[in-house]
Amino acid sequence: MNKEEAIKRLSAVEAETKELRKIIEAPDPAPKLTAKEWLLNFLSEPFEVRLTKEYITYYRDGQWIFQQDLKNKYLWCYYYKVWDVFYTDFGLDYHKTRALIKDVVGKALNCEQLTPLMVAQQVGN
Repeated sequence: MNKEEAIKRLSAVEAETKELRKIIEAPDPAPKLTAKEWLLNFLSEPFEVRLTKEYITYYRDGQWIFQQDLKNKYLWCYYYKVWDVFYTDFGLDYHKTRALIKDVVGKALNCEQLTPLMVAQQVGN
């Protein structure tokens, strides 16, 4: 290796070292939330609650999110705001999503006896 080749090689090593330092010194990304943590955070935001004889409906920003069907013993979950998040962001299948919702939402809304189901439109008034 001659002097010119050594200078090129040193320059390349210094450039690589600079890039490696950027990676090492960059702040660690925030840890990704688990599906349960996401759902707990989602539930911590306020809901508007509307009661009727057969339903308890939870709204956020004018959109229904959960609806307790007291007559048929279902907890309806709005697909696009809740159920789809678990498929898309967390890779959960239908049964794991339903079990998570039954556990977390059931406890939070005191409806553990209801069966969670997904729907993409209003189910009852």
